Parts: sequence; structure tokens; C-alpha cells
Amino acid sequence: MHAFVSLQAQQQALDNVQVDTILDSMILNQEGDELGSVALIVIERSTNNPGFVVESDEKRVVIPLNEVRVNDDDQLVWASNNTLEQMSDYQSQNYTEVPSQDVDTLGQLRTAQQ
Repeated sequence: MHAFVSLQAQQQALDNVQVDTILDSMILNQEGDELGSVALIVIERSTNNPGFVVESDEKRVVIPLNEVRVNDDDQLVWASNNTLEQMSDYQSQNYTEVPSQDVDTLGQLRTAQQ
């Protein structure tokens, strides 16, 4: 039961994050290592799922919003065992960019796409 509460609390924390504060924020992996910074907020055209375009020194990829959590230090964490190297490069024609002024919080973005 405790893990469920923790996951629910993490989702609520993520939902409360202001969209305009996300751009240029660092995303960490589960070990706490920096992966890259958020360059864009996008919606995948084929699935209508929101995500972040994350830029690292090597590449630009999309990390789905449903794979991101907020840790105890209010940092964004990619809750996946994948690495950026395993991800396909960002293809802009497959996504629609979400201007930060169109939504206030990540929760609004997530629920608007359901």
C-alpha cells in the first residue's frame, strides 16, 4: 500500500508542476545522473500522448510524460530502464509542439489529452 501512495503522491507532484518552469529543466535517470534538458513539450500525433523533447550532448529524444516522476528534491526523473542511446531520435513531423502559454500545469496537459 505504501508504494501506491508514494506513486500517487509523485503523480500529484508532477501534475502540479507549472509548464512554464519545465523548459530548460534537467531530467535525471533513476540513479540521479543528468540525462539532458527539456527543450520542448509535445504531443505525439499518432497516440495523442504528451511528452518532453530532451536534449543531451549526443541526441534529441522524446520522453513520454507518463514515464516521468518528481523526486523528493522536486527534480524530474525518467522512471525507465531505457537509456537515451536506446531511444529513437526526435522526429518533429510526428509531434505537435505545445506552447507553454496554452496550459498551466502538467496535470492539465495530461488530462486534456485523455
